[in-house]
Amino acid sequence: MIFLEVIGKNVEDAIAINKTQASRIELCDKLEFGGYTPDYQTIKDVCEISQIPVNVIVRHTHKDFYSNPEEKAQILKDIEFIKTTKANGIVYGILNQDNTIDIEFLKQVIALKGHLQITFHKAFDCVEDFVTEYKKLNDLNVDCVLTSGGNDIEKGFEILERLKNLNLNTKILIGGGVKLSNFDKCKTISNYIHVGTAVRDNGTFEGQIDLDKIEELTKK
Repeated sequence: MIFLEVIGKNVEDAIAINKTQASRIELCDKLEFGGYTPDYQTIKDVCEISQIPVNVIVRHTHKDFYSNPEEKAQILKDIEFIKTTKANGIVYGILNQDNTIDIEFLKQVIALKGHLQITFHKAFDCVEDFVTEYKKLNDLNVDCVLTSGGNDIEKGFEILERLKNLNLNTKILIGGGVKLSNFDKCKTISNYIHVGTAVRDNGTFEGQIDLDKIEELTKK
């Protein structure tokens, strides 16, 4: 059974996705920059109307996956707010300058998040040692890691297979470059798959959600 997470950017997207058999929404703003935290009213409204679980991204910079103290403080503030909504979880990822996971700040996030689930986002694709960093996430009971095995999914399938074969508890949520043409290959590695432009008109984030494309994937 496929667990399909679909990117949504506003209430209209959430209403559309709720008409499908999608499993979860990842709520993001400014998708042209890889996804930022939406404004608080959008977060509240989407989580209120959605019957599908909603995970909200907490991110404020597109330059890299490092964060200064100001952004870290904003991330913690965002999580405090998200906890007051009907959100299911958060999507988060901060690295050190050497492209290892910033474990100390991740521990702060985990201590603060309360009931919220946590997905470590595609910052993971920039690490040097995928196996070592994946084990760190598993040791901290992170629910999912969103990854394409690097920045090119076609070259990342070998890494994804290697991570899968570790049989750890942190779920591998394959995302970033997932298309109809490689969906079946993704499915052989993980039942947890994340899609964005693949289920929109014209294959862009400016396009509307295509309900038929989501339904096609949920039936694969």
